[in-house]
Amino acid sequence: MRNTARMPLPGPQGNWVCASLLAAAFVVGAMHRAEGEPAPDHPGPLSPAESLKQFTVADGLEISLVVAEPEVTQPLSISFDDRGRMWVLQYRQYPNPNGLKAVAMDNWLRTKYDRVPEPPPKGPKGQDRISIYQDTDGDGRAERVKDFLSDLNLASGMALGYDGVFVVQPPYLLYYADRDRNDVPDGPPDVLLKGFGMEDAHAFANSLTFGPDGWLYGVQGSTSTAEIRGIGFQQGAWRYHPRTKQFELFAEGGGNSFGLDFDRFGNLFAAGNTVEPLVHHVQGAYYVKGFGKHGPLHNPHAYGYFQPVLHHGYVGDSLTGGAVVYQGGAFPARFENACIAPNTRHNACRFSTIETRGSTFATRAAGDFVTSGDIWFRPVDMTVGPDGAVYIADWYDYNISHSSPTNRSQWYQPSRLDGRVWRVAPKAVKPIRAGSFDLSKKSSAELIKLLSHANDWYARAARRILAERRDASLVPALAKLALESPDQRQALQGLWSEYVSAALDDALALAALDSPHQYVRAWTVRLIGDAKVVSLPLERKFVELAQNDPSVVVRSQLACTAKRLPADPALAIVGKLLAHDEDVDDPHIGLLIWWAIEDKAISDASVVLELIESSDAWRRPLVERIVIERLARRFVDENDDTAFAACAKLLTMAPNDDSVERVVSGMLQALSGRKLDHVPWPLEAPLAQLLSKPGAKSSALELALRVNVADASTAAMTVVADRKRATEDRVALVKALGETRVTAAIDCLASLLGPNEAESLQIAVLSALGYFQDDRIADAVLAAYPRLALSSQARAVELLCSRRAWARRLLAAVDAQEIPTKAVSVDQLKPLADQGDEQIAKLIARHWGRIQSATPLEMQGRITAVQQLLARAAGDAGRGREHFEKVCATCHKLHGNGNAVGPDLTGADRKNRDTLTRNIVDPSAVLREEFLTHVAVTTDGRVVSGLLAESTAETITLLDAKNKRTLINRHDLEELRESAVSLMPEKLLDDLSDGQLRDLFAYLQSDPAGP
Repeated sequence: MRNTARMPLPGPQGNWVCASLLAAAFVVGAMHRAEGEPAPDHPGPLSPAESLKQFTVADGLEISLVVAEPEVTQPLSISFDDRGRMWVLQYRQYPNPNGLKAVAMDNWLRTKYDRVPEPPPKGPKGQDRISIYQDTDGDGRAERVKDFLSDLNLASGMALGYDGVFVVQPPYLLYYADRDRNDVPDGPPDVLLKGFGMEDAHAFANSLTFGPDGWLYGVQGSTSTAEIRGIGFQQGAWRYHPRTKQFELFAEGGGNSFGLDFDRFGNLFAAGNTVEPLVHHVQGAYYVKGFGKHGPLHNPHAYGYFQPVLHHGYVGDSLTGGAVVYQGGAFPARFENACIAPNTRHNACRFSTIETRGSTFATRAAGDFVTSGDIWFRPVDMTVGPDGAVYIADWYDYNISHSSPTNRSQWYQPSRLDGRVWRVAPKAVKPIRAGSFDLSKKSSAELIKLLSHANDWYARAARRILAERRDASLVPALAKLALESPDQRQALQGLWSEYVSAALDDALALAALDSPHQYVRAWTVRLIGDAKVVSLPLERKFVELAQNDPSVVVRSQLACTAKRLPADPALAIVGKLLAHDEDVDDPHIGLLIWWAIEDKAISDASVVLELIESSDAWRRPLVERIVIERLARRFVDENDDTAFAACAKLLTMAPNDDSVERVVSGMLQALSGRKLDHVPWPLEAPLAQLLSKPGAKSSALELALRVNVADASTAAMTVVADRKRATEDRVALVKALGETRVTAAIDCLASLLGPNEAESLQIAVLSALGYFQDDRIADAVLAAYPRLALSSQARAVELLCSRRAWARRLLAAVDAQEIPTKAVSVDQLKPLADQGDEQIAKLIARHWGRIQSATPLEMQGRITAVQQLLARAAGDAGRGREHFEKVCATCHKLHGNGNAVGPDLTGADRKNRDTLTRNIVDPSAVLREEFLTHVAVTTDGRVVSGLLAESTAETITLLDAKNKRTLINRHDLEELRESAVSLMPEKLLDDLSDGQLRDLFAYLQSDPAGP
């Protein structure tokens, strides 16, 4: 019987957030109702039998129901035990913990509670449970259900092993023993770790998975902050060793991660709330974050980060959930080693091929795996079972998303008691009867045979059991497999299994480092390096590999491992890696090498400098393009005399003017947005020498300005006023004069707003003047306005709108008909109208009338009108590209054309005209977190808005809709807040004719041109 009861979940403000643990911002109802119709209370759910009819499955596969409500509710994670029984973690308590009081909540649902709960069984009990499902007759349906654990309170991940179950229930990682195997915990859990973030239940630690090396891996999402054994992070991949009890942050960043898997070579992939299906996490690396929401990376000196795996082709929008890299051996060949990912918002699962891209990977859309017309189908996690089938955890709930900050209270009532688990497999692949085997009872020799099983589920289970047994007598057989197997996957299985059974001794490691298989060599480097020390023979071998190994995979791991080792072996390895000119364009290796160097840059500066003591080293592409600027920046960022002395030595070591320029560039990056109180004494002589050179470059003068060299500002003003100097030099110094607040430069800068100056210089001057609070600026800008280029006029209006006193002068000029009303946009007027200034309000009302956003009814009317216009005739995509470049390309990319201010539209849901129209006409209705507008208010009253493009300990950078960057020192910030209003203007389409609008949409919905 289907249970259709509806039970509300407790929680502050009645908020309901994304059931797959992923931050979402998508109004689901808009996709499924007719034009102009109000949203229903909710579309009705279907019975499992009715829902089954709604599926479309990829050719060669079939889908069937394993279990449904009430036997399973809100399934979040699926595992299979050594007896082939299915275990399901049910996230029934979501989204708020029981027994705790919310005392504060921010705009992103990050909640502070009145206390940290005690671990079970002392802490408050919740409604989550872990249940065991048995298919007793092999028909694919679970006839027998038993709860292993009940009363869990927001338990977000589990893993089976070591005679028990590991459970992550933030803030704890717990272990429940069941040594007598009676499916009843032996007692209260062991608390293994404490400190996982619990501010937001859709970003909890999740996806516990045993890695090839015997560690238990997991990921944590974006809006929860962990603090574990002195390691703090918001998001990333982490690991815990069940035997040694060690904890590590494996890699930081990567988005709101949910789902983790390893490919056949042990590469770690995480899924999450990104447009791309996967993030490839490598050891010790840093990945993109939503910096506005989460702040900078844990290491402020990373100076770069990796993006998710590059994806080609359509994937829908974000929310890829618990993806798997299929290695079940039972599907048609096109699925083997492919990424199969839930696309939760689209009631679908899709698959992509995984392709090599240097030392990392790219994915390419290959097709739909499962799609459904049932809009309650919400796949959130997947796993591969012992039968080779893919099992899908279906949260089954119409309401899957939390929406934008403006309409979070307008959610549909979610379900508490729904949930399904589906099985997808070829018809010939039959389910396995639970209990028909028991891997734990097999001998170690039998387990070794399973390492070659076509379904990697068996190899993983066998390897875990071998790790539990720690049987050193198996070393010869496993070493033979590792060293002699012609198959790379089998050799790796032998290496991993030997390591978890007895660790690697030097003899075996040295032999493995000569393996013909690149991943065997790479994994040997990693496994040895995990100890953070290395014997002299292995150190020498690592250095030899760094010099001679032909594999980019091995060199990538050597860079990762070097970061973990002491300075001498680490930098010996790095020195050889820097000689591989062919790696300069690799997506990962350059930054991995930098992170290894950065780890030693301050503690062992002299050894680091030895890497580049020869002039030949400076000519190496990796040194030239990756290391020099960052190293100079790192020294200056340390801000003490020892580091400044190292930077001074870097300047004296530079073999030519280009090299000196790179050092100076790095120093300027460190000083961006600020200047020092005095010149550091180690820099006095090198700077004097730089400035004394005939024809000294403007960068040297800018550096002198930022480190407070006497008379540097006077010299800079002389350069910017000299029309014979290169425009780019003048622009750089204009920017520096503004950011360093040289008030004596105001008149000099204002004088450059003349008709004979380059437009780029005018724009730079207008940006620089924004740093000063001086009413003369408004008068000068208004006087120069008629003579400015059109784009400079637009920047002038932006400048004048940034301060209240200047805005009064601007509006008075409009009132006097000195500036046309159309020069000031409605989007610029809205924040001015909200300031409560009577004079401003009267002038706005006189010339523009009432300024306010369209009502929902008005917005729906606009959307309907556009949709009806588009339905009447087709447009021309060729002509539409021209309109895209004028209207959209300032902020968006499509097919590689345009700017990356807003989302790249290439992989977005462009084919859905309804969604596309709504997103353009009502851009503030749905705001992805990484594209939120931020409003910065400075201590002197300046107001600047834009996307938070960069965030460091010293500065923030806002990027506006015209792709202009404004850098603000944090010391000057009075307030930085998120805005519910999109950077994209509401009336973007109003200036287009009907034909132009159809052409634009034709291009927006077009496919990329072929190769």
